[in-house]
Amino acid sequence: MDFTTVLNDSITAIIAAAITFFSTYFMTKRKYQAETKNIESQNTQSILNMYKEEITYMENRSKNNEEKIKALEQKVEQLIQENIALKEKLTDFEKKYGKQMKTHKKTEKDGTKQIIVEGIPS
Repeated sequence: MDFTTVLNDSITAIIAAAITFFSTYFMTKRKYQAETKNIESQNTQSILNMYKEEITYMENRSKNNEEKIKALEQKVEQLIQENIALKEKLTDFEKKYGKQMKTHKKTEKDGTKQIIVEGIPS
């Protein structure tokens, strides 16, 4: 074997190894980039689904709270009307029996107050 043949074979082997190395490197790099993009896409979709579920939950909760608020507003209005009617009855009652009534205020141990009316005709 002469020196030129060995040199040509060595150069050919080095060039083939370099070409193999770079082609493998770039193909592997492309593969990993594609896998990374796929994983990022899946993670993004998962996050979007979680947010959609949370938004749906909050919308349902908001609707439920709105219904509760409406029911409470109706109850307050009913109690206001009832209170007005009771005040009118009390005013009429005081006009009719005012001179005969004695009232006492009594505070219970739990802090509630009572008004005791005496002298009301049966």
